[in-house]
Amino acid sequence: MDTLLREKAERQFKIIRWIGYVWSGSLLIIAIAVEVVKRQYDPFQGFVPFPQIEQLRYILLAVATITLVALRFRRFFILSNTYSSLDSTKPTSIVHGETHIQQLRLVAIISYAVCYSIAIFGLVLFLVGGNTYDCYLFMALSVVAFFIYFPRFDQWEQHLLKAEREPIHSKKSPSGRVRQIVAILLVLGMLFWVIAEMREQDTDLKEKTKQEALRPAPVPKEGKAAPSVMTREESKEILGVISSLDAKVTILRFFESGYNPTDMGKRDYAGQFRRDRSRYIYWELHLEHPTRERRSDFQIDEIWYKPDGSILAKQSLKRHLEESWVNSFHYHSRGWEEPSHWIPGKYRLELSTGGSRFAVGFFTII
Repeated sequence: MDTLLREKAERQFKIIRWIGYVWSGSLLIIAIAVEVVKRQYDPFQGFVPFPQIEQLRYILLAVATITLVALRFRRFFILSNTYSSLDSTKPTSIVHGETHIQQLRLVAIISYAVCYSIAIFGLVLFLVGGNTYDCYLFMALSVVAFFIYFPRFDQWEQHLLKAEREPIHSKKSPSGRVRQIVAILLVLGMLFWVIAEMREQDTDLKEKTKQEALRPAPVPKEGKAAPSVMTREESKEILGVISSLDAKVTILRFFESGYNPTDMGKRDYAGQFRRDRSRYIYWELHLEHPTRERRSDFQIDEIWYKPDGSILAKQSLKRHLEESWVNSFHYHSRGWEEPSHWIPGKYRLELSTGGSRFAVGFFTII
């Protein structure tokens, strides 16, 4: 390799390498920001509630995978591309070398941007859903991507030596075309697969929601308490009425689950939950009410109290009653996708609508 060309390549490589150090090192800023937000808003459950957070996670994982695969072929395309114009004032080898150094710089910058964008996916998931696992998972993928695609001078040197030996041509080789076609087909195939999976999950979710909304709530037999519900003496719970709906509260009980609640017939209701196994704690409310002339929309306001009596969270749930319904059930939750976040002790939940409290329930974390 020409000495002048080698010195120029080394200078450019040092600059690109330091840019990479700064870019990859800034991942620490994301990690620090995540921890600050976690402590500032403890318990942090995201700024924008998004019911399909798991689907979003799979989409971003698929996008990250597709992007990394496409990056490899994009790098090959850029580095295999040739230029037909030459600067007649410089030797052919120097022109070749400078052209390929520019290509190597472009490939490095594109690689940095793609690798860093994967960490940004995790940050977005954390800010939406509040789960640090999402952020650190994508950050780990980003670190691995930086390690794989970080530029190395021996690779630059090999590429420049190869460029010196190859004649200038403007047409792409048949093998290059085949690789590009294969890459495009792979990316399109993965995109179609992701779209099909999302449509299937969305259909299942809509069907599940529809079935749960239409399924009447079971009414306990007279003289028997609902199973797994704490007695009034133990919990001092309140089961009242909602005057605006002419509805009576018959059951308020709790169960543990992941972000997507367990199906109705498989829920394990309890008044106590183990801290090392508790993720989201759901409340489930059963109402009895007469039929009505038209649909009634209402909002359930929740206040969750910590064991020390301070407020854990305030949130609301918009619900409705159809004209033909004579009973209904409603549920909502609070928690994390990972266990062991709940503080041991007795928690209190107050439910109200229109400023009138109609139910109080208790559960204990042990």
